[in-house]
Amino acid sequence: MPSVEETKCTRLVFGARSFIMNRRRWIQSGCLALAACGKQSLSSQKVKAGPFSVLVPTEWMEGTRVQKVPAQPLYTREGWDAFQQNPMHALKPGYACRPMHWSIQFPRLSLPNEPFDFATAGDDPTAPQILIHEAQGWASVSNDGIHRSRDDAWTSSGMSQDLAKACAESEHFPKNPGFHDGSLDFLCLKKTIRFIGGRGVRMLGQIIVEADLMCRGGLHYLFLGMSDDHSCQIIATFPVDLEGLPSSDYSVDKKHLGWSLEPYGAFTRQMDAYSKEAVAWLQAREDLIVPSLKSLDKMLQSLVVRTWG
Repeated sequence: MPSVEETKCTRLVFGARSFIMNRRRWIQSGCLALAACGKQSLSSQKVKAGPFSVLVPTEWMEGTRVQKVPAQPLYTREGWDAFQQNPMHALKPGYACRPMHWSIQFPRLSLPNEPFDFATAGDDPTAPQILIHEAQGWASVSNDGIHRSRDDAWTSSGMSQDLAKACAESEHFPKNPGFHDGSLDFLCLKKTIRFIGGRGVRMLGQIIVEADLMCRGGLHYLFLGMSDDHSCQIIATFPVDLEGLPSSDYSVDKKHLGWSLEPYGAFTRQMDAYSKEAVAWLQAREDLIVPSLKSLDKMLQSLVVRTWG
């Protein structure tokens, strides 16, 4: 039997070893945690736009530009006065007619062989960018920036109600306040996304004027959202690519899924049937879409947009 003193010594030795082993584990786990944090910080970077921010994957950061853009109403003061005197002076809005907003643009997310143009991106409804608007400005931007539109759909409360309906009803897609000459077709892959300070809906779609094929350069990721206090309205757009899509100019192929634009009259009459087939084809290949929808969703989830302020 060991003596009392020998037992005490043994406990002290084992206690010291236990302390050293625990300390080593603590240091190792701390190093691993620091390494993980370092890896995370390298994988994404925070981009600030005034009081707003978003975490952007590092590989998408090249050439990213942030700017605050003043309101660009449809009419100047002189143009508005002329329109009041003669309806023939009515103007047609463009996508660039929008309220004051912060713009975060991502040239790296342009499609291959389609270089990003900073000069025209503000008027491009599919350019890779996040636009954070002063929501109340939508009600007057289609006039002279002062007089409210007669359409209540573009007031803060109108847009909020439409977004709430889109979040609650699977078949309802929110309306885009940004004007574009055409309508959205091939709408699918709808998902509600919460960000820090609000929520929105993402979807895929393509703006078309007449019957057309789903195509590369037209098909895009669209996110429409609002801050919880209804002071900020967000539009985010990113062109997407997928093997099997024809090019937008049809320089290579005017066919998709066995459907052809020629003869055009016959295609026009069957556009609804083609649209359903194209949407089903797209949904079945959701995980093959570039850039990854999950990556785009994650970036939108990291948005911090609480109030216009």
